[in-house]
Amino acid sequence: MILCPECDHGLKLLDQEVSGDRLKCDHCGNIVVRQDGIFRFHPGDAADFDQHSQEALTAIMDSEGRHFWFATRAEFLARQLRRFVRSDASFADIGAGSGEIAAKIASWCSDVSAADIQTAGLLRARDRGIV
Repeated sequence: MILCPECDHGLKLLDQEVSGDRLKCDHCGNIVVRQDGIFRFHPGDAADFDQHSQEALTAIMDSEGRHFWFATRAEFLARQLRRFVRSDASFADIGAGSGEIAAKIASWCSDVSAADIQTAGLLRARDRGIV
């Protein structure tokens, strides 16, 4: 179940298809829109988040696959999580960045999603098959 960020009640797809582009809360009327394959639960927050420039984020994401620290960290976390996350479980990577770790988990777990305040990272996660 996906909860409304405004009132914590359940959200429902406005379209009856899973590929629907909007979620609606019947309790408070809040509507969450999907853009570029990503649901925007707090669209204004990302605009206010100025801790990292897009250039810095891009540089970090570009180095993930090549830099020993990122690769070692992702492998270590995936190995540890595999002990606790069953293949039929649902797993949400909160603060997922570009979805590197979520993609590793998706190699054995059938339902993996990612959440992050930075859209650039979520677009990379989406390109890895994580939404």
